[in-house]
Amino acid sequence: MALLAAATSFVPAAAQGVNSGDSTEQFGRTPSKDITVNLDSSLSLWGTVDDAGLGEKLWVLGHTFLLDDGGWVEASSRYSYDLTSGTQFGRTLSGNAFNDPGVDRSGLWSNGTTAWLLRDDTAPDGAPISGRNKIFAYTLSDWARDSSKDITLQAQNDDPMGLWSDGTTIYTADTVDKKVYAYTLDTGTNDSTKEFNLFDGGDSALSDGNALPGGLWSNGTTMWVTDGDRSVYAYTLATGAYDSAKTFSAVISITIPPSPTRPLGAQTHVTPHGIWSDGTTVWISDYTDGDVYAFNLTGNAPVGGV
Repeated sequence: MALLAAATSFVPAAAQGVNSGDSTEQFGRTPSKDITVNLDSSLSLWGTVDDAGLGEKLWVLGHTFLLDDGGWVEASSRYSYDLTSGTQFGRTLSGNAFNDPGVDRSGLWSNGTTAWLLRDDTAPDGAPISGRNKIFAYTLSDWARDSSKDITLQAQNDDPMGLWSDGTTIYTADTVDKKVYAYTLDTGTNDSTKEFNLFDGGDSALSDGNALPGGLWSNGTTMWVTDGDRSVYAYTLATGAYDSAKTFSAVISITIPPSPTRPLGAQTHVTPHGIWSDGTTVWISDYTDGDVYAFNLTGNAPVGGV
């Protein structure tokens, strides 16, 4: 999948992210819960919730860029964090799911026993990789392949991003089709009745809407889909209807240190990608600077409305 480029200038009319202090507003920033991941690019987020309904751990999939004789190459990484303290537990995800250098893992979801993983169907040199039109299944405990639970994607769903499931249906967004596709988890069959098109920007001359989807997450009622225009778009899960009242901006002010892989002058949350929530806080990863930023999913209505 091609690197998502940040779209320009459109910001939904919702609470703006700020750079200092935790907000009590819905969709406001909570910097105290940010996580410094130390990856060049963060792609997928997946978390676990304990018996009290609190977020326990957050897994972050992404990559760093390493210099070899032929130029920069991607090295996949996967980290686990304590959501209470932001403490890194280490590289807890390992196995043959991560043996292909330079291949993005652009979506992850697990029911605690099986993990489903999206893997890029394009090699770093742009060549297609045969057999990658799937959501790949693994046994979570040891990351052994379980091909019996693989899900074959629809032919049009050939550039998928993000995974989320309610335990019955698994959803993925498509960056070319601008659509959320749905599949029955147990059988792997496509369920077109639960699919919907992404918001196209309406009459706005400033935006193509949700044209660069990255990750998705739902609380079972609303589905949020991140976008390269630094927005997080909301949809009613049951109908697929766009919900402007729950769409919010992921624009924040950050300073990205200069490095061979990060150009000078990047000062904003450039490309929101992975998304996961414990129902109270929502964490959003950044494709460009690699860190994970926290927002309130719940809270007081934004000042001035939406």
